[in-house]
Amino acid sequence: MQMTTVVTALAGALLAGTVGSAQADVVDFQDVPSGSSPCYVDFTATSLQSRGYTFTGNPADPYLYVCESGVVQNNPSAALVNANLRSVVTMTNSSGAAFSLESFFAGGRTEDFDPSLPVSLYSVATSIDILGHLMGGGTVYWFTGASMQAVTTGAYRAVEYIKKNIKLDSAEAANIETSRTVVRICTEYAQAGMFNIFVVIFCLTIAYAFFNPVFFISYLVSIAVVGLFQAVYMANAGGAWDNAKKVVEVELNAKGTELHAATVVGDTVGDPYKDTSSVALNPIIKFTTLFGLLAVEMGVSNPAIAMPVAAVFMLIALFFVYRSFYGMRIASN
Repeated sequence: MQMTTVVTALAGALLAGTVGSAQADVVDFQDVPSGSSPCYVDFTATSLQSRGYTFTGNPADPYLYVCESGVVQNNPSAALVNANLRSVVTMTNSSGAAFSLESFFAGGRTEDFDPSLPVSLYSVATSIDILGHLMGGGTVYWFTGASMQAVTTGAYRAVEYIKKNIKLDSAEAANIETSRTVVRICTEYAQAGMFNIFVVIFCLTIAYAFFNPVFFISYLVSIAVVGLFQAVYMANAGGAWDNAKKVVEVELNAKGTELHAATVVGDTVGDPYKDTSSVALNPIIKFTTLFGLLAVEMGVSNPAIAMPVAAVFMLIALFFVYRSFYGMRIASN
């Protein structure tokens, strides 16, 4: 049967009896271990058992807590607590037999529940949220670094080839084959960087969506907010560096000076800032959001395989994160 609870706790005793039996079972949650904390929760399980009955929480946030006396108002015994203000708790007979629920006691949490318990509903939810926000922001900064790494390395290799094979001080034009090679070098590095980035974003989306829906929502919020401000910052900073070189060359007429050399270095960083990383954050945010919402639905619908799938895709993502930096660095000839 399902019990829609407006309050957040079932306390005291539930009186239930199997259909056709005169014997009534008292579910008091005393058989659930509390451990060293006033509250017991198993983060690897999606249900909780007591006295031959199974209790299952909301699929989106399935964790149920059994806490000692004092957690629920006016209740001297253990209590079953759900984290949500309004949720659905499903109670079934563990043997599968039908039963009738004769009575139950429900109450609200005491005021000191959230801040005082070592394992509180508030602290658990907050820690998941914070971790999701940190991972979302970290993904944005990884992406900007990896995309700039690919562009910078490709440009460096193209310049190396041009110095060796094209006479820049000659009036003779470069032949078509040499020009094609330069284009091929830039294309190969761009494709390699794009492949690494796509695999990481894809795998992280799957891993986080299957790991925990609350964590994933925090991840989405963070990657969107941090990505927006990072894109605006990189577009403006890159444009400022680019225009600084033009000011030195045109308005100050200071080509060949140390000031000009410094602005050339700034322009070298500014171009991938504004033309690569900044504009590419938009499709990253869109892909993560659209595909992630589908992935989190699959994770919630398949709780038995959620954690193994998350672990596998996380390992793949970490490998390509490493490859996005160190795999793009080719030893100098």
